[in-house]
Amino acid sequence: MEITEPLMKERFRALNREIFDGQLRMPTKMRVRKMIRAAGRMDYNKNGKRMRTTITISSYFDFTPTTFDEVMIHEMIHLAHALQGHRLSHGWRFKAECRRIYKEHGIVIHRTAKHIPLKEQYKNIKIPLYEKVIYYLLTPLRIFHFFFDRIL
Repeated sequence: MEITEPLMKERFRALNREIFDGQLRMPTKMRVRKMIRAAGRMDYNKNGKRMRTTITISSYFDFTPTTFDEVMIHEMIHLAHALQGHRLSHGWRFKAECRRIYKEHGIVIHRTAKHIPLKEQYKNIKIPLYEKVIYYLLTPLRIFHFFFDRIL
């Protein structure tokens, strides 16, 4: 399945109506990027009164319609929490929302993308050890995205 920004917007609108009762506003940006460590990402930046939000989906993963919707819902949960002023994490609020979605809609939301295969051309990518070390050292600081977006 080829992921495009118009497809992301279309699925966001549909999932917002179905799962979140239309309560989420459309993110400021939606984009497709090369990311091998994550299938999706939600970023936000609050400048003054207006919050700018971005949902990014990886072009490296071989999504089915089901896994794509799952990743979009995962990022939409993060978006909902950011709009409510909560930290972005996979803590108890995230888990509670995943349970609610499973009970009401039968959709399992995973915290990682380990169940989604990479596209064939990306399966043999070797990540150098120094990049892995930097990634794991910077992950708790939440600044690794800035570094890794520029080298992939």
